[in-house]
Amino acid sequence: MVLTRLVMILSLIFSAFPTQAEQTGLYVSQNLFGVSLRFNTGPSSVQDKTLISSETGLGYILGGWAYLGGVFNYTMVNEKTTDSGSNAVTHQETYQYYGPALGYMGESWMFIVHYYAFAEMRDNVSGYNVNPYTTNRTGSGYGVNVGYRFLFGDFELAPVISYKAISYINCKDPNSGATSACSPDVVQNDIIPYFSILFNFK
Repeated sequence: MVLTRLVMILSLIFSAFPTQAEQTGLYVSQNLFGVSLRFNTGPSSVQDKTLISSETGLGYILGGWAYLGGVFNYTMVNEKTTDSGSNAVTHQETYQYYGPALGYMGESWMFIVHYYAFAEMRDNVSGYNVNPYTTNRTGSGYGVNVGYRFLFGDFELAPVISYKAISYINCKDPNSGATSACSPDVVQNDIIPYFSILFNFK
């Protein structure tokens, strides 16, 4: 029901867009982003942070512009912080989410909406005076990607801005392993600039 309504809304919005060349066939996309930050001083205890995000999409173009497919995202975050006693604490976080994707693929512009039917966050914590433990949370959410494609022979390159909103509602106890509802829910909101490479198999 939700997907049907979304298709109808996208059809109404993008039927008014001028299309200079009809898009067809299978699309495979790979979005990449990486950044490493180091802080000498700051408002938080974070000293070092590295983020690497990879997002893979597979979809088909229907009617010359309608994109229907799926997405899988894997993101790693390594973060070094200090506790109240100025001791080093390391967080090794991984995020995985996947689900269906719908959107608009014009000659150059693309607008893709993702529904993350499953999302998982794992945080491996270790450090001085810390018994290593892992927190695990699961939930769902959505994302929106907007990009502009440039054709280079048999492939395309695109800068992409991605917004993600994910709510983790299930938390696993690191000691007992039991899963219960998070209280309160853990909400993740990200804006990530991706560099994207796309292949179109017509």
